[in-house]
Amino acid sequence: MLGNVILDTKDIAPGLPRGWGLQFQCIASGEAAFNVVANRTAGGDPVSIQLDSTRGVGINNFDFHQNVSFRWGVPLSIVGTKFSGVKIRDSALEISLPQGTPGISMANNQQSLPALFVNPNQGIAGYDATTGGSGRTATRFSCPTCHSIVYGTAEVMPGLINVYAGSLDDTAQFKPQIAIFTRSRPAWDDSSRGLTCFETVPSR
Repeated sequence: MLGNVILDTKDIAPGLPRGWGLQFQCIASGEAAFNVVANRTAGGDPVSIQLDSTRGVGINNFDFHQNVSFRWGVPLSIVGTKFSGVKIRDSALEISLPQGTPGISMANNQQSLPALFVNPNQGIAGYDATTGGSGRTATRFSCPTCHSIVYGTAEVMPGLINVYAGSLDDTAQFKPQIAIFTRSRPAWDDSSRGLTCFETVPSR
């Protein structure tokens, strides 16, 4: 498992608490690296990263390195005793690790966050909000299931919602009336012909 970013968590439903970032089980051989679990604000059963050896063959020949757990509020969790050849190294894991588990070696881990994380406190809402072409904040809202962008808002156009045509089930029901950011369109794109065009966004 390489290069995943998990920001926040939530319970499945009332009475079904969750709060897990990453969980590893039943591994004959594998690697986990460059993953980030950060900024939990919810979830009634928090687990940042868990190595659970109680299933199947346990966890064996597993190289866990350059991973980060930050502001999750709990340490890495080690469950069971079926470990062999597991290396936990070169990671920033927020809270001191449990020591002395047979089959697990630890090296060069730290609790402080690496300097390369220039904005570590930014959560999901912060990543959805960006600086738009107007120089002011534009926020995009995604489907909680598939994470596709569905609609957006922009400070420069208060009271309006941008619905992304690609999110519609039937695009035949959609008839555009204006075209925005035409300054960025390629020379061959004439889809805005006959529409009111704006090089960036309309002012109100």
